[in-house]
Order: sequence, then structure tokens, then C-alpha cells
Amino acid sequence: MKKTLFFLLVIYSFSSKSQTPFSGIVTEQNSGYKAISNVQIKSEASNTISSDVKGNFNLSFQNKKEGDEIYLQAEKAGYEIVNAKEMATKIPKKQITPFKIVMCKAGTLAQNKAKYYEISEKHITQKYEKELAKLNRSTEGWREKAAKLEENFRGSLEFARELADRYSMMNLDDVSELQRKAFRLYEENKVDEALKILEGENYQENIKQVKAEQKKIHYNTQLADYEIAKAEEIIQQQISKLMFQAGLYAQDFQFDKAERTYEIAVEADTSKFESVHDFAYFLRQQNQHEKSMQYYKKALRLARTELDVALTQNNLGSSYRTKNEYSMALNAYSKALEISERLAKINPAGYGLCVVAIQNNLGNWYYYQNEYKLALKAYLVALKISELLKKINPATYEPEVALSQNNLGNLYYSQNDYSSALKAYSVALEIRGRFAKSNPATHEREVAGIENNLGLLYYTKNDYPSALKAYSVALEIYERFAKTNPSTYEPEVARTQNNLGLLYYAKNDYPSALKAYSVALEIYERFGKTNSATYEPEAARTQNNLGLLYYAKNNYPSALKAFSIALEMYERFAKTNSVTYEPFVATTQNNFGVLYYAKKEYTTALKAYLIGLGIYANYGLKLNQK
Repeated sequence: MKKTLFFLLVIYSFSSKSQTPFSGIVTEQNSGYKAISNVQIKSEASNTISSDVKGNFNLSFQNKKEGDEIYLQAEKAGYEIVNAKEMATKIPKKQITPFKIVMCKAGTLAQNKAKYYEISEKHITQKYEKELAKLNRSTEGWREKAAKLEENFRGSLEFARELADRYSMMNLDDVSELQRKAFRLYEENKVDEALKILEGENYQENIKQVKAEQKKIHYNTQLADYEIAKAEEIIQQQISKLMFQAGLYAQDFQFDKAERTYEIAVEADTSKFESVHDFAYFLRQQNQHEKSMQYYKKALRLARTELDVALTQNNLGSSYRTKNEYSMALNAYSKALEISERLAKINPAGYGLCVVAIQNNLGNWYYYQNEYKLALKAYLVALKISELLKKINPATYEPEVALSQNNLGNLYYSQNDYSSALKAYSVALEIRGRFAKSNPATHEREVAGIENNLGLLYYTKNDYPSALKAYSVALEIYERFAKTNPSTYEPEVARTQNNLGLLYYAKNDYPSALKAYSVALEIYERFGKTNSATYEPEAARTQNNLGLLYYAKNNYPSALKAFSIALEMYERFAKTNSVTYEPFVATTQNNFGVLYYAKKEYTTALKAYLIGLGIYANYGLKLNQK
């Protein structure tokens, strides 16, 4: 995920020797280029200056030359930087146009990001449900198509978070009139109409004409630099339109069109880092990992600044992790971290958030490798930096504190350090709960996730009243979200109901346990009809839990039926994924053994025990005897 970075640098005194000029302008986002005056502009080895009434500013750099990297900071009370990533730039060899700093009222970026994600989530869900309804369930292979459709649905929702981040930072003053009209339609939830407008323009012909004009006027007139700059501006507008159009295609499940449109955008300017990098991210979300990594590596070659390199290496690391190429993932994360930490020593506020993202990724990597000490070290570094950045801008950075605390809670729980886990979860919950009051669409789902984690923690500690309270809060949120978006949130409802079932079972409240398990099972079975690979294992788990419940109630026929359904599913999945599912086969066989033993069918019980024991022995597991 890309992060919005604010760039702060130590200011050094300097003399008049070796000074290089750099000019720019500060305007307000989506305002028709409304100038912002009295903005403090500064950077390393430059003077500090305020923008004038027209938003203009002029810096002078000591001991900096054309082509050197510079990192700008812009500050004004009540405002935040929109194009923060672009504040890492280079001094141009010949500055024709002023550098643009775009700002907005503080808090606007977070509000818009939440709004745009909500728009995209709604359209993606509607499109998914429409496409699912089109499937002919009487034809061969429809289940595979349905599973692929849901995979695309989940990927599109994740991609929508990235797009919402990009859209929140888009400055409509810099795009073409056509894109502005299309974006306004998107804001009105009219994605189909927005695409129709965008598809009506022959963008390839426009780019071809502009490039021809560039070549024609190059070196020919006194206005050549200005004319070339204007032509380049038109090209970049066309590329921006293409990137926006590709994103809309992806949200509309037109993935082939999205991919081709991204390719055209990349071909329009093969030197543009952002286009290549964003295309790589799209490909990764489409599970085209080999092609995605090819474009990430191309992005590395096009990187203009060390920040570009760090962000790309971080994304490469995530791609390698997805492919289970752990040594390559660690190598990429380490390169990203080395760059970010080196720069953060000079400019902690500017690069701190980049370090946070990479440390959290590293922490997750170590966590799933069961290297808890290294995971703890990474998470603690991420937390420390997040807490420092929070003092600068709580609205932006406190959610990062919550993320790190939740990660720490999961780690402490895995280490059976329940007091530390409780403390970490509680801090994360307090932050998310406070933010959810003003932005429920973004933060309430995070609240539900943390409450589920707390419920599991309390359950493990046998603090059943607290567990029930936590699970109930999570369930209420998920059920409310599921009313408008069942495809996304009903599986979360099922997961929480299953957890509640376990809790009620432990309390010997069998009627409530049966009710909770039944709700979870109904959802999993319904979703399993279109995506068996994802939801049938969950249905099997719930059937196994139901079997244990019926066994506890001495309802042996129902227990036998539930265990038999679970076993059939686990054995079927074990044929293609034995490492994952054979241990579940063993557990279910063990439960059969317990059941048959209670029924005094000792021969059958022995047979089930031996099957389970054999599997456990193969995997070095211990038999859980009752």
C-alpha cells in the first residue's frame, strides 16, 4: 500500500557560493489553481521562504547542482500537502515551468479517501453480485468460474483501497476537462457513465499528434521550450486519463480492458515511473505475479529518487512473500529498509512513515515464519516511529499506531503473553473507536477486527463475560455492514458466530452454541456453493464443532452425521492439499474414535484412532486424546 509521506529536513545556514535557483507555486487542490500565500517552503541546504500572494516562491540551494535530489517541506496552519510524494524531486537541468505544490484543508485527504473507497466498494459489490447471478449453474465448470469471480471480487476490494488513496491525491486542476467530467460522474456512483465518456475519446490519436508536434517544434523556434512543455502537459493529461480509466475498468470487472489500458498508458511514456509502478500493483492484485515483478523491476530502473526505489523494493518484497519466495522477500524488504532508515536519520519526519510500512511488513514476514523475536523487534520499531509522527499529525498517523499495536497484540497472543496482548489490543481499540465516531466507514470494520481478537484473547483466558461482550460488539458491526454489503461481510458474520459458538459451548450453554453454529454453517454452506475452495473448509470446521456439541449433549446420531460431513470435506480437500488438510482428517478421525468409544463400539473406535494416529505420526503431531 502506498503511504502519504511528509518531507521535513534539517535547515543549514549557507553562504552565497554555488547557489542553484529553484522556483515553484503553491495552489489549493481542485480549486481552479487558487493560490495559497504565506506557506513556509524549505529544504536541505536552501533558504526558507514564504509563498507570495500569487502562491509563487523561489528557493536557492547551496552546494546543489542540476540533477541533485531535493526534499521539500511546505507548512501552513490548517493545511496538508496533497502531492507529498512529489516533494521528493530533482533540480531540473533547465526549469521551464514552476514546481507545483498542491495543498488542501487539513483532514480532507482522509475524508476523501474514505468516501472514494465507499463508492468503489459499492460498485464492485454490485458488479460481483450481478456477474454471479449470470452464471449458468447447470453447465460444467461453473463452480470454478464462481470461485474465480470471488477471487476477483476480493482482489478488486483490495485494489479499491489503493485507488481511493490515489483519487484522494488527484488534483482535478491538472487533468483534462474530459477526465474532470468522468471523475464527477464517478463521485456520483455513475461508473458506467464515466467509462462511456472516457471511451468516447481517441486518446491514442491525441498522444500521437502531440508527440509529432513535439518533434516538429523541437529546436525550431524561440518558444520551443515552452511549446514542448505544453505538449508534454497534454501527454501527461492523456496518461492520467488512461490510468483513471484503467482503474474504473478494474472496478467494473473488465480486467482485460484494464490491463490493456494500463499497457497503453505505459507505452505512451516509457520513462514514467508512476505508470509502470501502478501497473505492476494492478498485476499483483490480479495474481499475475511474474508479470507484476517484471514491471516492478522496470520501475526500479526508472526510479527518479531513492524514495521511489524504497517503495518499489517494499512492494517487490510483498510480491515475493505471496509467492512464498521468502529469501527474496527478505532481501527486497531489507533493501527498502536500508534506504529508508538511512534517509530517516537525516529526515525522520519525512521518511519515518516509509520505515513504518516496511517494518510492519518485515514484522508480518517474521511472524508467519514463527520468528517471534525478530517480529517483535520490527513491530516495536514501527510503533516507536508511528508514535513520534503522531505528535506531528494525529489524524494521519494515529491509525498507524493502532495498526502496529494490533500487530503486537497478535504476536503477544501467539507467545501466550496475554497481559501484553490485552494492553496492545486495548490501545488499538481506543484509537480506532475514537476515529470511528467521525469516519465509521473506514474505522468501524477495524474496530470489529480488534474486538474479535479481544474476544479470542478473553476466551483463551476463560474470561467468558468479557469475551461475550467483545464478540457481540464485533457481530453487531459485521451484521450492520452485511445488510448493505453481504458479499464482503457475511463471511465475517459467520466467523464471529463460530467464535461465539465455541464460547457458548465452553459455558455449557448448548442452545446458544447450537444457534450460533447454525448461523455460521448456513452462511458457509451458501457461500460454498459458489466457492467451495474458500468456504467448504470453514463449513467443515463448523460441522466438526457441531459434532462436538452434539456429543456433549449425548446426541450421538447427530454427532455422527456432523463428523461424517466434516470428514468427507477434509478428505476431499486432502487429495489436492494433503499438508494442509490431512491433520484435519486426523482430528476428525480422533473425534470419531471418542464418539464410538462412548457408544461402546470399540472396534470401530480403534480403527478411527489408528487412522488419526497414523496421520499425526506422519506430521509429527500429538494425538489429542479425551
